[in-house]
Amino acid sequence: MFHQTRYLATLLLVVCWTGIAQAQSYDAARDAYEAGDFTRSLAILEPLADGGDGRAINLLGVMHEFGDGVAQNTVRAIELYERAAELGNAHGWNNLGLLYQNGAPGLPPDMARAGDAYERGVAMGHVGALNNLGAFLENGHAGPPDWVRILDLYERAHAGGDLDATVNIASLYFDGRGVPQDQVRAVEYLRLAVAEGFPRAYRF
Repeated sequence: MFHQTRYLATLLLVVCWTGIAQAQSYDAARDAYEAGDFTRSLAILEPLADGGDGRAINLLGVMHEFGDGVAQNTVRAIELYERAAELGNAHGWNNLGLLYQNGAPGLPPDMARAGDAYERGVAMGHVGALNNLGAFLENGHAGPPDWVRILDLYERAHAGGDLDATVNIASLYFDGRGVPQDQVRAVEYLRLAVAEGFPRAYRF
């Protein structure tokens, strides 16, 4: 019994340290990517992706979508985003939504697929997907705007810290789109974004 307990403790310790090491490795890859050191980022990401790390797979998708350190390859980016999403990485769904909505070389915009991807991201609680789906619906990409749902999506994204959503809510109240016009309330939301130094709030 004692031997089994020690073995379990050792196994848990190995799993724990493995998780910490993976997190640190991914952070290093992300930092290298943000610094423009794509060669180092790729060297760290590829083994993580081979091991099923959804975050690494998603970031590889970003690199292939934009040609950062690799040849630009929309098809490969989609494959990576889908794989990341299947592994439970909500960023994958959000990035698929953006890619399908905006289109890319060799990929015309596909609003049906974009909406589906955003919805899947929203179902996983992805803050960016909440805001992006709200903007997607507001722009009429899925039919006449459902203003009640749009405001709900923006408010949930705002509560999650998405400052684009904060400004989007301000815009609704300022113009009276889907809500009673209330410029005082619009300014309140803008001030929240300004307090965080959000550039878009200054250009409203």
